[in-house]
Amino acid sequence: MLVLVPFALGIFFFRLGSYSLVNGDEAFYQAVAEAMVDSGDWFTVEFRGVSRPRDAFLNAPFHYWARAALITVFGSNLWTVRILSALFSTGVLGLVCWWAHRLAGFYAALSAGGLFLTTYQFVYIHGARTGELEPLVAFFLLLGAMTFSRALERGSSFIPHHLCIVALLGLKSPLALIPALCDLALLIGFPAARTRLWDWLKSALFVIPLGLIWPLIQVWEMREEAWSGINSIIRNVNGKGRGSGMGNAGYYLGWLLAGAFPWSLLVPFGCLHWLRSSRLGAPERLVALVYPLGLLLFYIAIDRKMSWYINPLYPFFAVVVGVGLYELGTRRPSTWVLSSVATIVVLAFLLEVHPSDLQFQTVRARGVRLLVGWRAGAGPLLAGALAALLTGALVLARRFAASRLAPILAAGLATIVVSLGGARVAGGLLNLDYRSPLAELRLEIDRKLLAGEPLGFPLTLPAARKTFMERYYFGEEFEIEGENGSRRNRKLPRLMGFKRTKGSSETEERPDRPWMNHPGRVR
Repeated sequence: MLVLVPFALGIFFFRLGSYSLVNGDEAFYQAVAEAMVDSGDWFTVEFRGVSRPRDAFLNAPFHYWARAALITVFGSNLWTVRILSALFSTGVLGLVCWWAHRLAGFYAALSAGGLFLTTYQFVYIHGARTGELEPLVAFFLLLGAMTFSRALERGSSFIPHHLCIVALLGLKSPLALIPALCDLALLIGFPAARTRLWDWLKSALFVIPLGLIWPLIQVWEMREEAWSGINSIIRNVNGKGRGSGMGNAGYYLGWLLAGAFPWSLLVPFGCLHWLRSSRLGAPERLVALVYPLGLLLFYIAIDRKMSWYINPLYPFFAVVVGVGLYELGTRRPSTWVLSSVATIVVLAFLLEVHPSDLQFQTVRARGVRLLVGWRAGAGPLLAGALAALLTGALVLARRFAASRLAPILAAGLATIVVSLGGARVAGGLLNLDYRSPLAELRLEIDRKLLAGEPLGFPLTLPAARKTFMERYYFGEEFEIEGENGSRRNRKLPRLMGFKRTKGSSETEERPDRPWMNHPGRVR
């Protein structure tokens, strides 16, 4: 951690509050927390005056409360939007290093932590530098796996593990099913663990009901709206059945390759060495693979798909690959291992696998596409020829330096993939002064209001593609026309005038609303 935390501070925290809101989820979560602070009611999920029954059951309440507490102390600004993501991502780094160190020592932990820090998708796409839930979910899912494995190995209590499930219930409720089902699969399917099944059930019956307090309060408070919120979650999961199955599998496997490229090329290689390791106990070996597999199968099965859903997989695979690299360095490599290493190195340099827009501040996450191709002048024939040449060189090196080749090979492979991945992540730190057109318009309106200048309605809004952003910046003060913007009606939304206060014909002008702290922002 002493080696890696300085890098984490730069990657996760450097100028975290310098760029405007990136996507609608950032705006939505912050607005809900602002409403809790303004009203004093921390049990109602409301976005710009509109009740949100679905979100009261799906993504509540822990992160809303944490955001509201931050706003109470530090105000509503871009740091309080994103600081939870950065802090929990640092926590994930700590868990990755700790687990890898416990399994295989310092070099495995250093490799695993370096791989995790150079995961482009986890850093930028609903990740450490944007204010959403995935870093928090990743932390508690990884901690849940570690506490479950520890309870199996030491015969200790499952209560810490079930508290992690309660945390998932309070962050993204459907995902609490994944650790529970993975636990039961391991406890029932693994003979040596069956004796702990009753202990697991007793602990679950004692602890998990704590996570049901919030939804029960919401059912009581909303009554007739409660079922519509629950039904909305079910529809989002099931859809019409057109997006699940093999199409989802290809989509997520493609993003796994792109999101952590180039170290994602090492995942199959790392999993194989992980399973062959003699230093790992059977429960720990299975838990670290079953949990990410369970999450992947869950998202493959449901209709709704988003690239960032798989962000919690990366910490697990970083641990597996880190330990796999250590195992590579401790035994004499066979010819197929040398051939695999040569192929991975060649592909890492010749392939181009990346999102369509590497400047994450300028595009919403849903609009990012996956691009895969060869670098200029490269192709499969060149890659095959270079891999064959490098394999021959490694086989020759093994003949003359068999005892020293394995650790050099493992260290070199780790250095190559971490360096290339680090260059990708560093590229995302460019243009941190970016301010979106909506943020620019909000600042211009505030300036005119403060100066007493007329606004000249209607004002045409820039294309935000997401009504959350428009309503976050303008929904409390202005009437917005055409904000739903269906495919048939592509007319840009417009601000039609100030909203009127209830029971009065006077307009409510609030240029002092603390929207986002920005250079030049008017309070």
